[in-house]
Amino acid sequence: MTPRRLSGWRLVILLASLGGEGLALSAAVTMAGVMAFSLLQRDEESARFAAWSAASSLGIVIALLPGTFWGIRSLLGKSETPAFAMPRLWRIAWITLPLGLVLGWFSFHQDGLPLVLTLAPFAHLLTSLSAVVLLLALVSRGGPQVPWRRMVAALTSGLTATPLMAIVAEVGVLLPLVVGAGVILMTLPEGPALARSLLESGGDPSTLDPAVMAGWLAHPAVVASVFAFIAGIVPCLEEIAKSAAVWRFLRRGLSASEAFLFGAVAGAGYGLFEALFLSQPGADWLGTAFGRLGASAMHAATAGLTSWGLMEWARERRWRRALGMYAVAVLAHATWNSAALTTGYTEILRAAATSPSTGAAVIDVAANLVLVALSLGAVALLVFWRPTSSVASPPVPPGEVDVGAG
Repeated sequence: MTPRRLSGWRLVILLASLGGEGLALSAAVTMAGVMAFSLLQRDEESARFAAWSAASSLGIVIALLPGTFWGIRSLLGKSETPAFAMPRLWRIAWITLPLGLVLGWFSFHQDGLPLVLTLAPFAHLLTSLSAVVLLLALVSRGGPQVPWRRMVAALTSGLTATPLMAIVAEVGVLLPLVVGAGVILMTLPEGPALARSLLESGGDPSTLDPAVMAGWLAHPAVVASVFAFIAGIVPCLEEIAKSAAVWRFLRRGLSASEAFLFGAVAGAGYGLFEALFLSQPGADWLGTAFGRLGASAMHAATAGLTSWGLMEWARERRWRRALGMYAVAVLAHATWNSAALTTGYTEILRAAATSPSTGAAVIDVAANLVLVALSLGAVALLVFWRPTSSVASPPVPPGEVDVGAG
């Protein structure tokens, strides 16, 4: 066995995996300590949140293990399997996914804190990891034969680089918007009273009168601002960040099917990141879990389209296709966010209403039907569609190390 030099990109993937695992493991240990302290203080709400956060952080550690494994193999000059093929793990995931959903539902519908602190976080972790395994299996079936290391690099990118870039960009846009919204709020008649109530509550919106909060959230200016950011700006930024898995190939090029595959894998990784940290414990966890499954499929599908379009521009200067695929991805993502946000708004308005609202119920049903349709469409795209290109992927010269591979 001849040792090989660890290429720069492989080193980046190894460091990203190790760095992500270190941060996530530190967070898991810290949250476990917070849970223990909260139990001593008999603060059940904080203990539940800490247990959930510890499990989510542990999920990141587990998901980054393949990147660490293949990075160390490359560092040691070990031989690699020639092509990616999902092991029997994906068949097990067909069992563990529904099992996790059932266990999560059961733990939140039983009296007693022990199940919420143990079984519920385990079910959350099992469900999230099983979903990403199934997505990887579905998108790789019938696709191009690619090395394991490239698949692992794409997944690692979706778990590390994409969330970091998305969060930094979104916070950079959100801060001036929040300042501007605050200035506008103070000009409204109810603005000063709401600001005083929020200050008196210690910054905790949950302590405010639901009717007051609902009235403020239903204000046209607030609704327009929230939807503009969540359903407008966020999809535009995230769809750019999710294509990071193919950026390193823009000069050398990839085939259309490879670009779609790597983008979809990175999108599945980003979907896992969101599923772990956006799902919250509670009696409605099962509905949220189903929503995150659909969101993960949506992220994978839109990232695949954007990455394919970007590679078409890089290799064949088909900028119309690149812009078209980006527009389709943003539109699908924006529609998903709009529907999900609508369900949240109707819940708030129903909670504050003194009498049931038929209109809100109809809107809620319509929004959920949109989410279901987008989820099924994303899964169908990942399973049955593979893009083609008139130009083949350039081969690596004999004897030359593929420095572009992750």
